[in-house]
Amino acid sequence: MSALKRNSTSNKGSNYLYHNINWSEHPLGDRNSWDPSLQAMFSMVIANPMAMCLFWGKDFIQLFNEPFGGIWDRDFVPLFGRSATGNSTLGLPDYIPILKSVLSGEAFQFSETIPTKDLKSRFYDFTFSPVQDTEGRFSGILLTVVETTEKKLIEERLADSKDQYHFAIEAADLGTWVYNPATGKFSANPILKDWFGLGSEESIELGYALDSIMPEDRPRVDQAIKNALDYNSGGKFDIEYKVKNPISGEIRLIHSQGKSSFKSDNSCVRGH
Repeated sequence: MSALKRNSTSNKGSNYLYHNINWSEHPLGDRNSWDPSLQAMFSMVIANPMAMCLFWGKDFIQLFNEPFGGIWDRDFVPLFGRSATGNSTLGLPDYIPILKSVLSGEAFQFSETIPTKDLKSRFYDFTFSPVQDTEGRFSGILLTVVETTEKKLIEERLADSKDQYHFAIEAADLGTWVYNPATGKFSANPILKDWFGLGSEESIELGYALDSIMPEDRPRVDQAIKNALDYNSGGKFDIEYKVKNPISGEIRLIHSQGKSSFKSDNSCVRGH
């Protein structure tokens, strides 16, 4: 999708525009003659605080509210009540094909980044939904626009934090692991897999990982795992033991710490 510009909202709202159009000479005709579905949808759009635009008929007559007009840096006043063909409110090159597809009864959704005057970006979700008239025909399209900037920024911050976490783990040469008691599967980062001589599989049976622990330490580790999976123990796992890489033969002393997570019924869902 192409980039769009943010709007400086006109002081002439959609309700003002509606009352200043000579509907008797308009393609939609006088409002009293409108299809009841169109009347109801238009009233809902105008009164709604969410950014909305209703396209009606094969000419895609545009009827939008003030929040919708406030998204882009354009004067939307001349576009109210006009056909979207050649007068698109969104200015997208593939805009009309989308409307035609939705008018056949197929909903459509996409996300778009819109730059502001200060060159910052805002994020929006656009949802096109077909609207039926009172005879059950698809005669209109309701476009709702929801800003997702805050959600997107939070996702980006979480992704950055995750990257920083993995960087810190790798820089400190730390091994990390997760155990799922319901499946008996054990997964670890590449560092720990290298210590234990494990393959590149995403997850393995816990027993395969324990095979790398030196025989004299294995009973203690088994018991420590059982204790950590018991809610009454507090779920803590803190133990030192030796592992032998079955490929290189290298023996390494490991200090492993972890904590279990429990459900409301006190059953363990994860150890990590």
